[in-house]
Amino acid sequence: MSELAIQIGETISFILILLSFAILTSLAFKAKSIRSLQFQLFLFALILVISEVPLMLESLGFLSLEPIKTTWLSSTYYIYGYTFWIHTLSHIPILKEMKKMSKEKNFETIFLEAIEEALISVFGKEAYKAVNFYVDPHIAVNDPDNYANKLEKMFLDGAKVIIDRIIDTLCKFM
Repeated sequence: MSELAIQIGETISFILILLSFAILTSLAFKAKSIRSLQFQLFLFALILVISEVPLMLESLGFLSLEPIKTTWLSSTYYIYGYTFWIHTLSHIPILKEMKKMSKEKNFETIFLEAIEEALISVFGKEAYKAVNFYVDPHIAVNDPDNYANKLEKMFLDGAKVIIDRIIDTLCKFM
């Protein structure tokens, strides 16, 4: 009974691998570029099919790989390694661009940092946290007048000093 279950499982695996390969092949043909994810998945599936299908056919009894099994397995490992390095090297320019983008700050980040530094210089670190709790600095990014009004409600005439400090700090950051 267990031999039959193993045979059925291997047959199902074989069918599913071929089915997934067919789906990825159709997606690869629809892709507009060889750099697309669909094409890269197709290449991975192609390598998987080339390396695993003969082994599955052997386990199902349709093929005998005994004379070349050692060579077959070692070449499969080399192909997997080669594919891994090609895939990794193809992403190096993308990683460099992401690193470059992370170094560049957008205005929103600069504005929030200017607000933080200005409030800390006026109130200190602990009071800054309390002010942020009651008046969210992210409001200033979308609606600076609304943020200024909230500060005026909280600090009355003292809000002018805070707003001037934020403006000065922002100018220093720019």
